[in-house]
Amino acid sequence: MRPHDIRAYCNINPQAIREGMKAGKLDIGFAVQQKGGRRWTYVIIPEKFFKYIGQPVPPEWEKVL
Repeated sequence: MRPHDIRAYCNINPQAIREGMKAGKLDIGFAVQQKGGRRWTYVIIPEKFFKYIGQPVPPEWEKVL
């Protein structure tokens, strides 16, 4: 899952998710800074994200687990 994928499941701005992950405030996946320090890669683990928002994992994301 990527930050833009969450729009369909909650009303949280993807940029807020990115900033929370970079700061280590959201334990829903990981943010990795690329070489050079300007770009980041974000991976959201569906099981952790849906637990965080209190919803079951939808079937379309179960196969990713």
